[in-house]
Amino acid sequence: MKPKTLFSLSMLLTILSVNTVSAQEFQPGKNKITFKSGGLALAGHLYLPSGFDKNKKYPAVIFDGPQTGLKDQVAGLYAQKIAEAGYITLAYDHRFYGESEGMPRQFEAPSKKVEDNNSAMDYITSLAFVDKDKVGGIGICAGGGLMAKTVAENNRYKIFIGIAAYYNDSTKYKNWFGGADGLKKMIANAATARKKFETTGEVDYMPAVWSDANERKAAMSAMEATNEPFAYYGTKRGYSPYYINRMAVQSYEDMLQFDVIASTPLIIAPSLIIHGKTDLYCSPSGAEKFYEKLTTTKDFFWIETTNHIDLYDQEQYVSQAINKAVSWMNKYLPLNN
Repeated sequence: MKPKTLFSLSMLLTILSVNTVSAQEFQPGKNKITFKSGGLALAGHLYLPSGFDKNKKYPAVIFDGPQTGLKDQVAGLYAQKIAEAGYITLAYDHRFYGESEGMPRQFEAPSKKVEDNNSAMDYITSLAFVDKDKVGGIGICAGGGLMAKTVAENNRYKIFIGIAAYYNDSTKYKNWFGGADGLKKMIANAATARKKFETTGEVDYMPAVWSDANERKAAMSAMEATNEPFAYYGTKRGYSPYYINRMAVQSYEDMLQFDVIASTPLIIAPSLIIHGKTDLYCSPSGAEKFYEKLTTTKDFFWIETTNHIDLYDQEQYVSQAINKAVSWMNKYLPLNN
């Protein structure tokens, strides 16, 4: 009988733990939350609108941000502002990043990030005050392509919005990195780094950004003299106490074979593309190509920007994106009156 008693106690502790989480007292504004993905605990911020009433049902939006980005950077800014318009929003740290679990750290793994977005959907639809039939996804920069891929594979996402997004196209990589042979070499080097980690636990890293615009060894190296990647992540503009300026070399094995464009025709959710007319990092032509391949209900909104990171945090550009997104969501992901 003793083993049975211990088992019952274990079950009781589990139940109490679950109830403690589910009974969290949510408040308007930012709430710290955690949820599981791939057996790992992911940390997030759930934003609730002013006047939040736990007895009502709200539409919700899950955010995915730029490469190496965290929940308290670009994704968090957009999540906060759209919550102010009446929506429930969630920004979180993907596995391997920020306050979330996972090794190696700073491992950019698109396929794993898509899994995390699916887990975020599991989490947010478990909340009693979220309307399960009104949950959408918004992605900014690299997160735009990741969220597009997620929405293509998960029809629980009812809308998609891409903002200044990069829509990964594996066919385009063949013309980069010195052609097909250069591409194969980069993928092979990444595979070697992965095997090293799996065998020894040691991780090969490269800087995410670099202060010198002429230095090419950073994962997000400059494409112009003003060095936009460093201008955001390397300065107080993008400061986060959890941000670490590096990326695991093994990331390229997944990144360079990840393809969003190929799955674009599978997206059935209404989609809105918001893009800056001036953007050296996530090209306007790439956004147009993605838009052309969409076969669902769709809309395109251009913003007169001066660069890519205008749409990260600059009020005059972010406000345009937010206003367009909210007015469009009011049609396809309407607030409950």
